[in-house]
Amino acid sequence: MEWNCTLCGRCCNRWNIEIDHEDTNTLQKLGYDTKEFLDMRKGKMFLRHKNSHCLFLTDDNKCRIQADHGYKFKPKICRQFPSNKDNSNSLVCGIVTDIGKKENIQIDNSKSFLYKNKIIPIEVFLYSMGKINPNDYANQWYSVLKGIKNSSNKIICKDDIDRSLKKYRRITNLQKLRLKMMLSGYTLTFYPALFLNLTRKFHINFKFPCEKFNLKFNELNYVSFSEKDMQKFLGVLSSGHGVLYKDDYPEHLLFCFFFLEDFAKQIAYNNKKERTDVLDILNAFSMLNGTLRFS
Repeated sequence: MEWNCTLCGRCCNRWNIEIDHEDTNTLQKLGYDTKEFLDMRKGKMFLRHKNSHCLFLTDDNKCRIQADHGYKFKPKICRQFPSNKDNSNSLVCGIVTDIGKKENIQIDNSKSFLYKNKIIPIEVFLYSMGKINPNDYANQWYSVLKGIKNSSNKIICKDDIDRSLKKYRRITNLQKLRLKMMLSGYTLTFYPALFLNLTRKFHINFKFPCEKFNLKFNELNYVSFSEKDMQKFLGVLSSGHGVLYKDDYPEHLLFCFFFLEDFAKQIAYNNKKERTDVLDILNAFSMLNGTLRFS
C-alpha cells in the first residue's frame, strides 16, 4: 500500500525508536554526533529523546533529518512506519493513497488473541475475516464474538467460527451504548454531548490521536456505501493487513466496524464523491484503528 504522512508527529512522541549500525553510520556521515542522538539500552540502540519526543522532531512536527537531507536518510524504521517487518500495513495513521496489489505477508502462526478467556489463533482470526458477509459485517462480527464466548473450546477453531455465523445475532442496544462510550473514551469527547449528537443525528468534532475529524450526519445521506469495496476491504483484513496484535483487538474491531460506514461516507463526501470506494473505507478504518494503537 502507498500512504501519505499527515505530519501529526504522534509516532515521534514517547516511542522508543530503535536503530541499527547502518542508521548510525548514515547519521554520522550527515554530521551528527553519536553523543547527540544515540541512546544505548540493554545492548540496543535508540534515537535519544528530548522532552519525551525524538530529538530530531521540530516544533512544527517535522523531521529535521528529512527537512535538511531528504526522506531517504531517515532511519529505516521511520521510513517503514506504519508498515511492519512482515510487509503488512498496520493501518493506524496517515492517508492511504493506493491499495496496489496484495503483498504476501508472512503470518506468524504463534500469534493469538485472548477474548473472554478463549484463545483465538491468528490463522482462525484471519479465516473469520474471509467468512464475514460485507452486507452486514458489524452484526456478523458480533455474532462471531458471541459464538466465541459461548464456545466450549478453550482454543477457538474454524468450526467455531462457522457455527457462530450460522446463529445470527444483532448488536444489542446495550452493546451500541458501550461502543459509543468507547468512542468517547478514545477521542476524549465529553460523553453526554457525544451521545446526544450520535442519537439526534447532528454533527460532532472528534479528536483522534493522529487527526481531527468532523462527522456531519446530514451529509452522509448524499453518499452511498459500496458493498463491493467493503468486500475488498475485508479481503485486506483477511490477508493480515490492519491487524494489531493486542488482546483487546477482537472487541476493538467491533468498535471499528460499528462506525466504519459513517466515517467512510464522510471521507467520501469530503472528497466530493457520491459513492465510497475501498480507499475511503481503508482510511476510515485507519483512523478508528489508530485509537487502539496510540491510546
